[in-house]
Amino acid sequence: MKRVLVVSDSHGNMGNLSEVIKRSKDIDMLIHLGDIQGEDELLRSMCNFPVEIVRGNCDFETNNKLYLTIELECHKIFATHGHAYGVEWGIERLSYAALEEGCDIAMYGHTHVPEIIQGDDITVINPGSISRPRQMNHKPSYILMELLDNGEVFYNLNYFEK
Repeated sequence: MKRVLVVSDSHGNMGNLSEVIKRSKDIDMLIHLGDIQGEDELLRSMCNFPVEIVRGNCDFETNNKLYLTIELECHKIFATHGHAYGVEWGIERLSYAALEEGCDIAMYGHTHVPEIIQGDDITVINPGSISRPRQMNHKPSYILMELLDNGEVFYNLNYFEK
């Protein structure tokens, strides 16, 4: 089993994310979906596991890519911030881009609103924002993804409580 912490839109405020990392048990990887705003090395220094980061629309001085494909267990993940795929108007372009890359999971941020949409061909997830939430409850959020050895995947949406 692999446990992956999925976060987005920390916007340079690493307090909540630091606390989530401390509280999370047995994490194998962290995926940050952009708008980290220059805190890449600080994030990597907080983790004793691999960290993948994509470039968000507020990440100006970075070499991070607009999207990554990540293979874990028997799944292929398309990770992006989402602004280049117009996610504020829907997930269709993002879903098609992920499918074209042979992915069965697509992850994005940008909207600061968490969601998990499980379809026949692809699952699309957004962890929301770890520092600037926009959904009704206004709680910082993240997703803990568990990939089982038998191919099953579980997505646990969590809200950060101080």
